[in-house]
Amino acid sequence: MSSIAANGGMAQSTGSGLALRVLSAAALIPLVLALVWVGSWPFVALIALVVVLMGVEWHQLTLGDIDREATGTIVFLAGAVLVLPMTPVWAAPLVLAIGAAAALVKTDAKQRPWRLLPFLWLGLPACALVWLRLQPEIGLWLVGWLLATVWASDTGAYFAGRGIGGPKLAPRISPNKTWAGLIGGMVAAAIAGGAVAAWGGFAVLPAAGLSAVVAALSQGGDLAESMLKRRFDVKDSGTLIPGHGGILDRVDALLAAAPATAALYALSHGRWPLW
Repeated sequence: MSSIAANGGMAQSTGSGLALRVLSAAALIPLVLALVWVGSWPFVALIALVVVLMGVEWHQLTLGDIDREATGTIVFLAGAVLVLPMTPVWAAPLVLAIGAAAALVKTDAKQRPWRLLPFLWLGLPACALVWLRLQPEIGLWLVGWLLATVWASDTGAYFAGRGIGGPKLAPRISPNKTWAGLIGGMVAAAIAGGAVAAWGGFAVLPAAGLSAVVAALSQGGDLAESMLKRRFDVKDSGTLIPGHGGILDRVDALLAAAPATAALYALSHGRWPLW
């Protein structure tokens, strides 16, 4: 009887947790998509706000507090995002490099990795997203395709992992992740990415294949954040989003996928086969 009650309670907890995740997503996704659609400064402001919130969570997680150096780092992260629409593309990496140099000088050796990593882990992906959206004519489709791919990957991995189970993907880092979840996420991403391409009149098969690759990279971002949380023995990076934890918990996959997408598009000189 106690076993049955325990299992029933676990199922109820899982169901309520999923419901909370769905409700939070239903509230946030339309706002995000609206700002992606509008683009320009509203989208830049959104990304600047998100990178500030990520910076706060990062320093609270890794260093336990927001001190003067952490505040300076967060200002540089937001500044790199905000300069992108007004300056040549190299200005944003320069702002990040100056911020990293300042962090390097002002911190001791033990704290240095946690002071420097935000410029790569948080700042670079945020700048990549803004840069992609700023691309003339194609920017909306690039970011829309990227978000659809990452969100579908997260959803497919969640349901395939829970529904199929099987061998663990990285048990020492994230015990709940499975190979089935990874494959399910890649399949879901391929379908979503192909659908976005079809809607926009672009090549479907290249989009689907590239979506699967980006999904695999995004799962790497998820694992990286799991490793970070395991290092500091916390379940979530924060409590800002009900059912999802913190901002870092929600965008961990995107933090890996955005720079990869921007790099691929840059290397193609705007002639990426997908588009």
